[in-house]
Amino acid sequence: ATGKTTLMVQLVTEALRAGKNIVYASLDDFPDSVRASMRIVGIDPSHYESEGRRKLTFIDCYSFLVGVKSKEQYSEDPQRLSDLSIVVSKALSETNDPSKTLLAMDSLTTLIQRSGVRPSFDFLHTLVAKIRSCKASCVTSLSRKAFHPAIIAAIQDKVDGVIEMKAEDTKDGIARYIRISKMKSARHITAWTPYNREPSLGLIVPSNTAVM
Repeated sequence: ATGKTTLMVQLVTEALRAGKNIVYASLDDFPDSVRASMRIVGIDPSHYESEGRRKLTFIDCYSFLVGVKSKEQYSEDPQRLSDLSIVVSKALSETNDPSKTLLAMDSLTTLIQRSGVRPSFDFLHTLVAKIRSCKASCVTSLSRKAFHPAIIAAIQDKVDGVIEMKAEDTKDGIARYIRISKMKSARHITAWTPYNREPSLGLIVPSNTAVM
């Protein structure tokens, strides 16, 4: 209801437009569904997946979860975290410039639910170190309602930035809010800010408010 995946696709498409490489680890849906979402916001993913000028690479983790053979170059069972870590490293290293690469993982919720808290924490710790060592960037999504607050707090401590989203029922319908509760080395506003969700545009913050 909050639009976490919408925001993820929006960040990925904006990064592609800015010339960055994308490695997209898809755990909650098929990569083709993500490609369809990209087309809705005005980006043709095939343009970024051509041999010789590849900017977009998928790691298909969803097919393993539903028992379907993947057609992607990279695929891995998200419950085999050591193997997934190797695949992520390989995909990052094969971009033309890892320091200009965004790793998107949707979602960390599925990873933790499938693999357990402690193994997932170890994976996240290694992943963060890997991202920092090659000067890449990473964005992932997580459902706060799926885990104990102590688990959420521990995850937030491991990362450089946290964007929170929530949806509330009102007499006029669902009201959605977003805030940046943490962002290392960047000015940001921590107050909850209302936003609208439009599939073809992504998240829209009214012009009289701002989140940064």
